[in-house]
Amino acid sequence: MKKNTFLFLFFLPFLLLGQEAISLSESRVFVYDKYKPLKNKPIKVWYYTPKKVKTDSPVLLVMHGNSRKAEAYRDALIPTAIEYGFILIVPEFSKTYYPKIRDYHHGGIFNDSKILKEEQDWTFSIIEPLFNEIKSLWNNTSEGYFLYGFSAGAQFVHRYMYMKPQNRARKIVAASAGTYTMPDFENDYSYGLKNVPLPAHSLKHFYNKDYTVCVGTADTVLARTDLAKSKKANQQGRDRVERAQKFFNLSRRKAKDLNLDFKWQYKEVTGVGHSQVDIAQHIGALFF
Repeated sequence: MKKNTFLFLFFLPFLLLGQEAISLSESRVFVYDKYKPLKNKPIKVWYYTPKKVKTDSPVLLVMHGNSRKAEAYRDALIPTAIEYGFILIVPEFSKTYYPKIRDYHHGGIFNDSKILKEEQDWTFSIIEPLFNEIKSLWNNTSEGYFLYGFSAGAQFVHRYMYMKPQNRARKIVAASAGTYTMPDFENDYSYGLKNVPLPAHSLKHFYNKDYTVCVGTADTVLARTDLAKSKKANQQGRDRVERAQKFFNLSRRKAKDLNLDFKWQYKEVTGVGHSQVDIAQHIGALFF
């Protein structure tokens, strides 16, 4: 073996490690399986880090829709990440490991027999450990994260806020959800809160968050097959606009009845239908 060849092979592992470190400033993906209770259900994490990112740069976690196309969600927000200098993180909850609506949209708190699972086994429970991993990988000093969800992701996000009230989300935008868990205890989860062990002071923490209910004004197409049309869904409104309005208004009324601070906002994006790409163009303004 020639001397130069030997030196190259010797230093190759170190060169590859250097490339992995550099990759954190690019548009890439890694597999996260360090949360032990869900280790058998690993998630891909698609990310993008602008070159001007700092140790205290914001972290934006994005929850994708029912398509589970996390890469496309990341790509749609790369220009915004560049403009505002935040670390963009999009975990992918694949249909391989999280196949059903209850597994993803509803946070995985019930099993297939509709029996409540241990909290550590909820899909919701992976978010905070994932944030810790992001902080470690990027040496990020942020005390909290920004959280955005679209469509099924918005369903996940607002239910996450109910069920994990001690979360570190600092600012939240939930856009274009198809159905909502309304703040009532007459209907079972996922339309209401009747049959779930809602943590103490959950509503207090939720209503006190910087939370935006968002929907496009043109998200009213009833022919869409991805719009739930069950009796309970239609009781929330005929389309996503009516349902978003009802969720916001009922939540504001509930906060008033309970004498709780209410810091939410309601935002309609003019002319936009059910399109994550179109909504993504407004995320920078909504967060920053």
